[in-house]
Order: sequence, then structure tokens, then C-alpha cells
Amino acid sequence: MSRKRAIIKGTFILTITGFATRFMGFFYRIFLSHAFGEEGVGLYQLVFPIYALCFSLTSAGIQLALSRCVARCMTKGKKKEARELLCTSLVLTVAVSCIVTVILQKYSVFIADTFLKDSRCAQLLVILSYAFPFASIHSCICGYYFGLKQTGIPATSQMIEQIARILSVYLIYIYGMRHGVRFGVSIAVAGLIAGEILSSLFCLRSILGKGGFGKWPRIRLSSCMKHGRELIALSIPLTASRVLLNVLQSIEAISIPLKLQTYGMSVAEALSIYGVLTGMALPCVLFPSAITNSVSTMLLPAVAEIQAMENHKE
Repeated sequence: MSRKRAIIKGTFILTITGFATRFMGFFYRIFLSHAFGEEGVGLYQLVFPIYALCFSLTSAGIQLALSRCVARCMTKGKKKEARELLCTSLVLTVAVSCIVTVILQKYSVFIADTFLKDSRCAQLLVILSYAFPFASIHSCICGYYFGLKQTGIPATSQMIEQIARILSVYLIYIYGMRHGVRFGVSIAVAGLIAGEILSSLFCLRSILGKGGFGKWPRIRLSSCMKHGRELIALSIPLTASRVLLNVLQSIEAISIPLKLQTYGMSVAEALSIYGVLTGMALPCVLFPSAITNSVSTMLLPAVAEIQAMENHKE
């Protein structure tokens, strides 16, 4: 398959998947607003800046760096080195994710009171913290497949994540309704963990199974250190950029309900407006970004491949 056809095919698959998951997510948020109220959705959305910040810190930069390095290795026929890079990235991201999980659990009350300005978010942050080790596995394996310019596994895992998230929350909610147990919006946060667990298990099964990663290579410490330095050097500016962007977005997200309260709304009213804005209105407005995200995802390994061949004109 030519490079252009691979980009177009990959973009098409990722775009269709992006549209499908966003479409499901739109109706999922409508369900959440009916099940837990607009204030509950507001609380749920309030922890998302922390989620995005921690994900950027643990996985986002490494995923992009891994995708580039794998594309370069495959161009030069170094399949074993590409697999070693994946193993190294998994060790790095899972280790950092576990540290972030512990920190988030220990300081959940402080973060909720000081930064989110709502003590009810503390419990949600503790639940949310368990998602990061699984999210790091998911993102690294997807980055590896993007480097191979194979979008089937990442697209399927994205669908599995969304379906598992929605279905787990819906089933728990129905169970509670039938048995007279009233669950809070915390089960929506638990749904994030369910989605990450199932998608990471699917990715691991795909890469360890027939036609996938095969046997894990035994990596020497020297090779691990070498690949680690390369991944970290590439990921530092990417991670720093994403983290700073998420910090600014977090300030914006926290400021909206606070300023609504300043201008006369109650806490419940401010969170309700915030929930409608970020949970329903903005996802609808940003729906077309699935196309540009897909194109940029496929361009990265293609450009890395061309760069490895030193074909600057192309």
C-alpha cells in the first residue's frame, strides 16, 4: 500500500471511529444529565481537567514520541528495536502513572478544596486515580500501532473503551434503580476506569496474540536506558506543552462556575450551567475536530518515515 493510501485509509478509519464515539458520548451525557442532574454532570466535568492534566503528564508525550520512533525503526527494518521501544515506554509510563495515582489519592481533598473549590470532587478524584495505569498501557500500545500506520487496533480499542464506559454505568444505574439503591455521579467516573481496563486488556491481547507482538523481547538494561533517554528527550517538550495547555484549560474550567457564582448564581446553578456547557454544548460544537485529529495522527508516522529516508522534498 502506498504511503498516501495508508494515510487516507487510516484517516478514514479514525474519523469514522471518532464520529461514532462522539455520537455515543453526546447521548451518554444526556443520559447522565437525566440520571444525576445537570449539577451532577457539572461535578463530573469538573474533574476532567485533572484527568487531562495527569494523562498529559504520564502518557501523552510518550505516546507521540513512541509513534515517531517506531515509524523510524520500521523504515530501517529494525523490528526488534521497535518492540524494545514499546517495552521501555510501557515501563516508563506505568511507573509514572502509579506514582500519579498515589499522589492523587493522598492529596485528593487538598486538590478538591484548593483548586476545584468543591469538596465533593475529592471522592471522584480518588476513583479517577485508578484509571491512569491502564490508560498508560492503552496509549503506549496505540502509539506503537500508529507508528506501524495500523489503525485497526487503536480504532477498535477506542470503540471498546467508549462502549464499556457507557454500558458499565448504565448497568450499575439500572441495578441501583431496581434494588432501591441511589448511586451518585461517582459511578460515571468508575465507568472511565471500566473503559480503560477493557481497552487496555484488548490492546494487550492483540499485541501478544497471533500476528501481533509475539514474544516479549528480553531487554538489556543498557538498551532500556538508551531507549528511555531517546523517548524522554522527544517527549519532554511535548509533555511540557500539553501540561501547560491543560493547566490553562483547568484554570478556565474552574473559573467558569466560580464566576457564575460571583454574579449571583448558587453553587448548584453554576455547576448546572457548567455541566450543560462542557458536557453537551462544546462536544457538539467541536464535533468536526475528529477529522483534523485523525489526519494529524496519521501524518506523524508518515513524516517520521520520510525523515528516516532523508527524503526532504517528499
